[in-house]
Amino acid sequence: MSCLAELPPKRKCPRLTASLLALVALSGCGDEDGSSPVNSTRAVGSYRLALEPVIVAVNEVELDVQESAVGSSGQATAANLAAAFGRLRPRLAGAREAYDRIEPPSSMADLHTGIGELIGLRLEAFDALLQGHANDDPELYAVAE
Repeated sequence: MSCLAELPPKRKCPRLTASLLALVALSGCGDEDGSSPVNSTRAVGSYRLALEPVIVAVNEVELDVQESAVGSSGQATAANLAAAFGRLRPRLAGAREAYDRIEPPSSMADLHTGIGELIGLRLEAFDALLQGHANDDPELYAVAE
């Protein structure tokens, strides 16, 4: 007996309908290289899994900066920021190196480039602040912001 005969007339095989709708939705997906929707979905899923540890590492660095750079006044000071940035820069650089080893699917290439640029900008800000603090040059703090 088919599932059509078992269900009331207003409910026609919900699993089949859901599967067909998912197939239709996925049929519009795919990389420019002609790969199948299933392969494209898997590639994006694999990319997301590879990206997760980098996202976690960058977030942890940012949280650590926020927690450790604020002094008793409730405001971050140059000395506190420099201490936090100096301690955390290797972790951020390591996250960037791990990120650079990830190969994005072609459908995610632009996003991947943008994320890499953001991590790079954060590293540049760390370096500018560290250099400004080491040289007692407050003008470099504005560059870091």
